[in-house]
Amino acid sequence: MERAPKQGPVAGSMLRYVTTALGYVDAVVAAVEQGLSYGRMLDAQLERVEATAVDAQSSLTTSGAAASYELLALVEQLYDDCAALAVGTASVLGPKLITHSVPSMTHIAVLATRLYGSDGLSRIDEILANNPGAIPNPAAIEAGTLLRVAPRTVTS
Repeated sequence: MERAPKQGPVAGSMLRYVTTALGYVDAVVAAVEQGLSYGRMLDAQLERVEATAVDAQSSLTTSGAAASYELLALVEQLYDDCAALAVGTASVLGPKLITHSVPSMTHIAVLATRLYGSDGLSRIDEILANNPGAIPNPAAIEAGTLLRVAPRTVTS
């Protein structure tokens, strides 16, 4: 790079290459952020369904009419179906992320192994994808860096 001309076709090609690569990185980051926001939105919607189901149940049980028991069963079935949907999507979306504070400067491979044991090296890409822009140098993650990671599988 240092020997490349500062102007001309080589410099222009390098600039186009870097610009294209940055465009791809931006697209990936946006897709990851959108996927994470869908998971948070689903959780909020399920909480609203639960609150509405509780309100409906309390209204129906106070009326005491025989028809209200059918409606009560329907409300409970609807909530159970929503809860089952949430469980199903959780397995597709992966585990909930937690915040992990890096205790001292460390390499991402060491961090991954501490968190996930023998599976750690295969999860490095996952850690990077869950933390866009938070890890400028994977070989030297700064102490105190807050990372979003899946819950640890190693307890020691």
